[in-house]
Order: sequence, then C-alpha cells, then structure tokens
Amino acid sequence: MISIEDIDILCSKEIETIIDKSINSDFIRIALDKKIPHAKLIASQIKYLQRAKNKLPEHYDARCIIPALSFEQSSSEECAESKEYAGEVCIDLTCGLGVDSYYLSKRFTKVISIEREESLAYLARVNFKKLNAENIEVVNSSAEDFIKNNCDLRVDLIYIDPDRRGEKGEKLLLLQHCSPNVIQMLDQLKAISKKIVIKCSPLLDIDEIFNIFNYANIEVISLNGECKEVVVELNTEVKEQTICARALGQNSFNVDRNREKSKFDAIEFIADYKYLIIPDVALQKTRLVREFYAQQGAYVTTENGYVLSNTIPERVMGRVVEIEQAVPYSVKGVKRILK
Repeated sequence: MISIEDIDILCSKEIETIIDKSINSDFIRIALDKKIPHAKLIASQIKYLQRAKNKLPEHYDARCIIPALSFEQSSSEECAESKEYAGEVCIDLTCGLGVDSYYLSKRFTKVISIEREESLAYLARVNFKKLNAENIEVVNSSAEDFIKNNCDLRVDLIYIDPDRRGEKGEKLLLLQHCSPNVIQMLDQLKAISKKIVIKCSPLLDIDEIFNIFNYANIEVISLNGECKEVVVELNTEVKEQTICARALGQNSFNVDRNREKSKFDAIEFIADYKYLIIPDVALQKTRLVREFYAQQGAYVTTENGYVLSNTIPERVMGRVVEIEQAVPYSVKGVKRILK
C-alpha cells in the first residue's frame, strides 16, 4: 500500500521533473541509480506509468500517481468511458484508483467517491486534481459507514465495484464474499437511489446473477477479445431482465431474457462455406452466439460455438477468417495439408 508520505514525495516538483524526463527510460536502471533520490519509488511510478499508456492514457498524460495494486485492479479507461449513465449526483462506493469516478464525473454534475483506505483517498484527491476533475468529492470512509450515516441522501446512481480480493490475497467470485457486501446492503442502497450499478467478476455466470436479483439488466463488456466486465444494473422503478453483449470497438447485442426461442435457431448446415467466424467472448458468455449470427443468415456449429457463413455478416462480434479449404478430418490428412 502506498503511503501518504510517498505520495507527497512523488508530488514534489523535483521528483515530478525526474519522472517526466525519465518516462521512457528503463525503470530497472533508474531503481539501481544511487544518484537519483527515492530511486525505487520513482522507478515504480515510471514502470506503471509506462503500463498505463495503453490502459489509462488520460492518467498517463496527466502523470497521475499509480500504485502497483491499484493499477492491476483498476478499470481500463476504455471500459469506464463506455458506460453511459448520467445525471445530477452519483455515488461511487468503491473509489480505488478512481478511474470509474473520473469518467462518471464527465456525465454527472457531482460525484461522491468513497474510499476506505486513508492513503488511497488522499491519492485520489491528488490524481483528480491532476486530471482537473473538480466535481468529485472524495470521502475517506467505508461504504457501509457512509451509507449508514447518509441514509437521508437521494442520488441518481450508486456505482459499486466491490473488492474481489480476500484477506490472504485470494480472488473472490461471489458477490456475498466481496467487500462491500452488496447483497447485505441492498435495501439501504435502494432507499438512496432508484438505480444501482454493480461491477461483478468477469468469471461470474449470468444465471447466478439472475438467481440473486429477480430483475436486472446485465451487460457483458469485452475488449480485444477478452471479457473485461460483467455489469449489473438494478432499477427499482423498472422490472426488466435484459442481457447485453458488448464488444468495444465492434458491436453490441441486446435481448430480453424472457423472449421466445428464436426462430433462427433452425438454420441448416450446407457443405461449403467461405468464412469462419470466431465469436467474441461477450457473445459466448451471454450465450447469444447463435441468436446474433443466425439472424444474419449464418450457421452456428453448436449453440454457442463457431460460426460459418458465405458472406461476412453486416454486424460482426468476433474475428472473421476466410476458409481456404475444407477437408474431412483425419490426423494424417491434416498433417499432410499443413506440411
């Protein structure tokens, strides 16, 4: 855990200048250079700023302070930016590095960001200042205490990304094991906001989520073929059960969970196809591969498997490769072709 003293050192003009001048340097060489003050601390920042260039480009440009664990646990800016919630006041119950709070602040008049660790709350204030995010109020408190002490507050959205690490550093999957325990707090949260958004583990099965919450909108977000987020939206005024697969940079597909079985499921196999489509992980996790591609006249090998088509579909979620040759499977035959 980064300390307040470390943050103050990194905020000094001397150290900021060294980091800025050395941003593209080998951080290991810097860590071993005895002439550089606080060399290991500076090297760590350069290391994670270099990694942040792709994942957190705005934080990189602003030269934010990025501790190792906070970087690993943070949302990517592209995922955070994709969320379209907006309104007057939003509470982010789990600030952390503050990436989600920062992007929520672009669409809300005010964001109240809660962070239980004193040093991380201090860090968030420093970084928000670097990012010129003046409409974020950082409160150093546990989520449970903040909700208990502000039960009369009314806001447009409560956003929660529960901590999915146990006391021994083990990864947690189920919401009731994470911190804060959203399920335990749900009635209190509903009294403060009609809309609650929960970011779950990318490994959590969507049927498990529907077992926990009778009514929910579930969105599975992928980036570059990797499942990044499973987001649950609860709305106390609208009883819905919708499922959305969203591949950032490609397309999204939204369905009603209670829809009738798709009439497109019965597309027949034919002998020759020109294209093989590897479905995006968001479609696979939501079990919507066949429905998405069958509506475009393609054949799905199994309900949630690879896709065959004679044309490139108008809407693609996944990778498309051209089929050069189709042959009956045999080990010897495949080896002979590859040779």
